[in-house]
Amino acid sequence: MVRLESGTREQWLETRNKFVTATDLAAIVGADPWRGPMDVYADKAGLLGHEPPSLPMRVGTALEGLIAELYEARTENKVMANGLTLCHQPDSRLAATPDFWIVGDNALMESKVYGNGTSWGEDGSDDVPVHIAIQCHGQMAATGAVRVDVAVLLERTQFRVFSVERDEEMVHALEQIAEQFWGGFVEKSLPPAPGDSTAKSIFATFPVARRPLAEATPEQGFVIASLAEVRAELSALEECKEALEKQLKGYIGDAEGLEWEKWKVTWKNQSRKTVEWERLAVELQVPKALIERFTKKTEMRVLRWGQVSSNWRK
Repeated sequence: MVRLESGTREQWLETRNKFVTATDLAAIVGADPWRGPMDVYADKAGLLGHEPPSLPMRVGTALEGLIAELYEARTENKVMANGLTLCHQPDSRLAATPDFWIVGDNALMESKVYGNGTSWGEDGSDDVPVHIAIQCHGQMAATGAVRVDVAVLLERTQFRVFSVERDEEMVHALEQIAEQFWGGFVEKSLPPAPGDSTAKSIFATFPVARRPLAEATPEQGFVIASLAEVRAELSALEECKEALEKQLKGYIGDAEGLEWEKWKVTWKNQSRKTVEWERLAVELQVPKALIERFTKKTEMRVLRWGQVSSNWRK
């Protein structure tokens, strides 16, 4: 097992960007609820930059000590905080940073905090969400561990412990996926299909249009046709929504609103003040150079919809 450099948070992030990590695997295979394969690609390619940890991440980190105490009390196992990024072989592209090692056992303990427990099974089972099972096997692949105990605090009132045993076929498959993703996409600077990736990562990967309009493949054409159908349905629904809103405003009249069973609809006056900055700058005779200095330019790519002209292919 190889220990990788990960002293400060910046060093830790830089180290992880050189590997496919256990938490990346579910996104690569389309099983992560929040990220997709292009999110992983954009991260490894350095297109996103390092963002500060989100509030859920900070809460999860802050509660790791408490969850470790609850786990030790429940199982009588002792755990030791890890803090290291590890990979199983020097030439491996799969790495992991487990939360804890279980003392005296070739096993890991992963700490989780979830607000919704519907995707988790019975306490003591191995019934964890798919993306967590993939993460656990990625950790076992990177460390050689034979088991990962997942200790999770659910809905602030429930504490459950799950045991995910090593499955050699799954470990081998995930190792292959990591190698193929790195060699096939990251090293070649070739973005993967977006899947369920975030809009931010898609834009970071393709920030500007560099090629002219192209003829769609059959697969791309199917997506275009599907979007056309959805847009038509949304347009009809929007027209229906506007008609119902007009009718409802007529019913409300000069009242603040209406209540019906579990619904409450209000139609109140709102006011908003805005500063006309351009007029103010002219009034104060602000120099154009100073205005230009404090003018922020934002670029974006806009997905527009239209029909092909009859002479497009000529």
